Amino acid sequence: MMDERLSWPRRQWQHGGDWRLGHGLTVVGPGWHSLVREAFAAVAEVAGATVVSVRQKCAILEIRAHHPDAAERDALRERMTALTDASRSLCEGCGVAVPTLPRGRGIWRLHCADCTALVNAGGRQCERRLWETRAQRKWPKSELW
Repeated sequence: MMDERLSWPRRQWQHGGDWRLGHGLTVVGPGWHSLVREAFAAVAEVAGATVVSVRQKCAILEIRAHHPDAAERDALRERMTALTDASRSLCEGCGVAVPTLPRGRGIWRLHCADCTALVNAGGRQCERRLWETRAQRKWPKSELW
């Protein structure tokens, strides 16, 4: 579960199944990697728990964890909600503090001024270039980009 190799979770998207850390790191910007690592560490502490989805939607991080026991599942949901709330005030690209995105307000991406400038520099795959620049490593190929 804690394997950090970047790869797209195609099988998980198509058929479901457990995610590993590298899947979670691939689908969000590097600015949220610390939040994803924290989520996976929290899930790893609970025997029988798994991460079943990581995504960014409307400029917030969403992580779903599962456990067969309802009480454990509720405790994990609480921890994941705290990480979602934390994502509302961090740039997806680099992780610096940004004005907190209010609940119920949807925007496409939550970037600081520097990351917005990099994305607005234009061209194809500008988000991919931002992520690779900020993470200082190559992103896996995807038909999404």
